Amino acid sequence: SVFTNDDKYTREKLRTDLENLEAFYKDRGYLQFSLDSSQVSISDDLEELFITLIVKEGEQYTVSNTKISGDLPLEKSFFEEFINIPEGSFYSESLITSYEEFFANILGNEGYTFAEVEGVPTINEEDKSAEITFLFNPGRKNYTRRIIFNGNDFTTDEVLRREMRQFEGAPASNQQIENSKILLERTGYFKTVNVETVPVPGEE
Repeated sequence: SVFTNDDKYTREKLRTDLENLEAFYKDRGYLQFSLDSSQVSISDDLEELFITLIVKEGEQYTVSNTKISGDLPLEKSFFEEFINIPEGSFYSESLITSYEEFFANILGNEGYTFAEVEGVPTINEEDKSAEITFLFNPGRKNYTRRIIFNGNDFTTDEVLRREMRQFEGAPASNQQIENSKILLERTGYFKTVNVETVPVPGEE
């Protein structure tokens, strides 16, 4: 700590620690874990700090069942095949989040660029279990209006457009956009390539 200063108090580090603590519990079944308060006090000699955390662990919950609901642009069975959360396993928030992102990415590949998927737990207090419902809100199907290149001073616009796998006027696809980004990186013209997908107000 003399060299790294990792024992020095900062509000940002404490905030990160609190987030890590909450994630630790919620990935081990403590679905209703809460941090009731965090108090920081200083010693009389002004040399040290005391950090007091008051936590409420709650009960440990298992997963009883998973199901899919909402406006589905594809067959429900297609999404159900991907879910592999054993019944009786402890609830894990990071696992639920990974499924949310995975399903949203699938919808993004089908043109639903701004799709939202939320895993909602329904708690059964009798057996301390939770049923997870993945709620789908794909929104409208999106089409690519325009592809714009910023920061290119090395080559012509046409050279970059040859690398595009996502085309203007076609349904937007997360996979094709990512493939286009990778191909631009492989040209060797640029140090970094970043992609920003911007919705056109009032349009699909």
